[in-house]
Amino acid sequence: MKKLLSKTAAFVSAAIIASSSSAAVFSAYAEDTAESTGVTITFDVSGEGVEFGTKTDPAVFDPVENTTYVSIPEGSLTREGYHFNGWTYDGVYAYQKGDVFLVPEEMLKQDKDVVLRPVWSSSAKDAVYHNVTYVTEFNGEPIERPEWLKDFKATAGQVVAPDMTSIKLDNAQSRGWFCGDIQINYNQKIVMPDEDIILTPQWIKSINFTFYAGDVDRLNGNDTYSFPKNENSQTELAAADRFSRNGFNLTGWVSDYDGETYAPGATVTAPSVDVTFTAVWTPKTYTVVFKSGVSGINNVKIKGDTDTAIKCPDIQRDGYRLTGWKFEDKTYKVGEDFIIPGAAPGLGISLDAVWTEEIPESQDPEILRGDANLDGKVSISDSVAILQYIANASKYPLEGQAKTNADVDGEAGVTGKDAAKIQALDAGIITEL
Repeated sequence: MKKLLSKTAAFVSAAIIASSSSAAVFSAYAEDTAESTGVTITFDVSGEGVEFGTKTDPAVFDPVENTTYVSIPEGSLTREGYHFNGWTYDGVYAYQKGDVFLVPEEMLKQDKDVVLRPVWSSSAKDAVYHNVTYVTEFNGEPIERPEWLKDFKATAGQVVAPDMTSIKLDNAQSRGWFCGDIQINYNQKIVMPDEDIILTPQWIKSINFTFYAGDVDRLNGNDTYSFPKNENSQTELAAADRFSRNGFNLTGWVSDYDGETYAPGATVTAPSVDVTFTAVWTPKTYTVVFKSGVSGINNVKIKGDTDTAIKCPDIQRDGYRLTGWKFEDKTYKVGEDFIIPGAAPGLGISLDAVWTEEIPESQDPEILRGDANLDGKVSISDSVAILQYIANASKYPLEGQAKTNADVDGEAGVTGKDAAKIQALDAGIITEL
């Protein structure tokens, strides 16, 4: 089954990208070969007629034991009729002074020692030169060759370092070359064979990683972001803060490439096709605070998850009746379900108590509902008193018994609905409040 996470692909990609510096090469390579203690690397300087170059200390070519890499020494060799060009372990890849040679993974696993042998080319004036030709094509079709990309010639045994300048297309860029089946990555060199060679580009396709918040509500900001990636490259997925959604935490990404769910920030290997990652949302847990608003009466705290119901509690206050809990523009009755809506990031959720003062029985044993002006009857004038209070409470106050009588619509607080109820009673539309 196709996967975005691949240990082998991850190593190959990391090695290619990191090869621009010796330290990075070792770091990327050592991570996958940590179990090996290393092998012995020997420089073969025993060839016929081989001598050490001027000012070359033979000790620089001493064997290096228990290692996974070696930096090629500055010293040189001489041999009559030849140029000394560097070193090779397989006759294909060449290494020159200052380069870093990494022991191939297969040799480490087999605990097989490595011998680096000199690379020689003829110094004769009539030495035969062979052509190194760049052939630019993409998906088997020829493409326009950049003017800066120049063919050249080399003799057998000469070290060939191809031009590694990247060729960029709309949806791809070159990253190294192929010489037949030989793969030449960034900063790698090869030994020129005794024949012409053709170099064709290694292409890295450009694909898109799209991060989608999903078809969800309460989202803050955009719901989609896209980023270009190179195929087979190692890349980190977007972090958990890529999207913000009230009441939810982003806890994963579902890939439409392999159907797997990945953690935010996970490192994956980019495939050769576009991939969409859809956010996985998990409800937040809130401590909802029911605020009494009164000194000496504790607030009530109830835990619950976003979009779940909790019961509005009952609390007591001497001389007052708890008529509900206000959240934004709605008041919830005691015992009513409150659906936790989810708060904006960094904010909590709280409801405020709505209290109604109770009139002692000794003052008024009978409450006449609707008698807002306390004239002992219910009429249209009570509706007028309520509307005046709503328009200008300081000029037309309703206090104590009057305010209690005015609240007739079944909802806490005096509003226009109370006035409308009294009007309906006066018109005979209803028979009681």
